[in-house]
Amino acid sequence: RGGDLWGHEFFSLQPPRLHSAAQCQQRCEEEPSCGGFTYFPESWEPIGCRLPVAAIISIRKVCILRASADLQARQTDHDGIVWGPHDCGTLGGCLLKHRDIPGLEMAFIREIATPADCRVECHRQEGCVAFAYFPEDYIGDARDSCVLPQAVVIWWASRCLLKTAPTRKGIWEQYMPVGKSVVTGSRGCPPAQPWLQWANLRSADDDQYLAVDGDYQREHCSNTHPWRAEFDAGYTVSRALLWTGNLGSQPGRDPPLVYEVILVAPDQSEFTCGSGHEHLSGGTVIIECAPESLGREVLAVVVRISKGDPTAFALCELEVQVAPVPCSSVLPDSKPLIIHGRPALVFPPGVVHRASISGAGDACERIGGSFVRQQEAERESGGRKKELCLEASCTPSRCLEGFD
Repeated sequence: RGGDLWGHEFFSLQPPRLHSAAQCQQRCEEEPSCGGFTYFPESWEPIGCRLPVAAIISIRKVCILRASADLQARQTDHDGIVWGPHDCGTLGGCLLKHRDIPGLEMAFIREIATPADCRVECHRQEGCVAFAYFPEDYIGDARDSCVLPQAVVIWWASRCLLKTAPTRKGIWEQYMPVGKSVVTGSRGCPPAQPWLQWANLRSADDDQYLAVDGDYQREHCSNTHPWRAEFDAGYTVSRALLWTGNLGSQPGRDPPLVYEVILVAPDQSEFTCGSGHEHLSGGTVIIECAPESLGREVLAVVVRISKGDPTAFALCELEVQVAPVPCSSVLPDSKPLIIHGRPALVFPPGVVHRASISGAGDACERIGGSFVRQQEAERESGGRKKELCLEASCTPSRCLEGFD
């Protein structure tokens, strides 16, 4: 999360808008020549002006019109950008190069040849007082202090950028931090599925399995109501995305169905994540969990109709955004903690990944309320073998019983 699989080629400068990183990853898996992907969620926050190569190229010859410009405000550095007021179109005069003055943005126009043409667009637009322009030779600005225009952030929101070059391990695989919540990955890396063991117990034609089979097809939906899946371990849940079906009878439903997502605690008590109306156009139902449900441990998820005809229930695909249960909610405040931290990759329970850890040889790591240990290869110096234990969610605690 937060990075881009750097150095890979790309399919298009206008990548499609999708609803989730999992859907973007699925698109990559369906494309034989795809080697990796980067997904920019709707709420992504850039780090300075860092962008993937495709994004840099896509904003060349882009003209951004602004309805305000605080000339008294401090100018921001941005290599390559050109800023100008409504009544100026000459470099070396009142145009600023490598500088930007933020303002309220009102238009994002592509294929504008020159700053002078961008000024013409500003004259055509009522209320335009200034403009910013990305010239054809724009190569980006990687400094954290650079401020990316909001229109660029919005244009890339929900975009799924596919990469063509196959991922190579080792020094060839590089990740550049580009923004909070951006998701990137290589082809063949399975998405985290908190219900992996539950799903593996079901056949491909099992009705309940159709909601987590990853095909996102409206013709293959689960009609089991209420629908329930058991998690492999305790997680916290912050968001749910539902792809619903039964669209043929939808025009006659009044009112539309309301889908509700219920979370199940370890003691089997239930609490509500949230609910949402089915989309008349067949769009995704996006449910942000209520604040009072955040941070609570969840062992299962239930989807049901809270308003409307339950026999019309059709859940074609479900995604939930999960995270390990925070240690603060598992361990009592009085218990002292000694934390040894390092960046960890997220893998679903049951899927183990070999990771090279500096100073510790090879080990296996995963997140999901359990642990995996593997005996390290004998070191050249000392000839000792040791076991390395990694635990991300603090439960169960048997990992800590025999190892420091």
